[in-house]
Amino acid sequence: MPECLGKVVCVFEAEDAKEALDTFERKEGKFHLIFCDVVLSDQSGLKLIEQFLSRKEELRDLMSSGYTNQKSQWPIIREKGFQFLPKPYSLVDLLQAVREGIKTRLKKPEK
Repeated sequence: MPECLGKVVCVFEAEDAKEALDTFERKEGKFHLIFCDVVLSDQSGLKLIEQFLSRKEELRDLMSSGYTNQKSQWPIIREKGFQFLPKPYSLVDLLQAVREGIKTRLKKPEK
């Protein structure tokens, strides 16, 4: 069940990549932004974002991670032009990143 914030934003949660993709399909891709951790239980968050973008190219993305080592996959995130919010972050930081993510995409990922 989504949590709707006013009339503008509805937030859907998913336990893993499979549930996220199932929700996206069930809602017929009517999403503007995907907020995803880099490290997921069933696959890479990068792979998940690429799967979403292959279904809806104009979709915005926001990735997050608390890792600062190789697990963060920072070079790939930058290369692909994905928006990134490092953990820990405040609610103000999150809201600002979501606003920016919805407004722009720096660079479309290569297919």
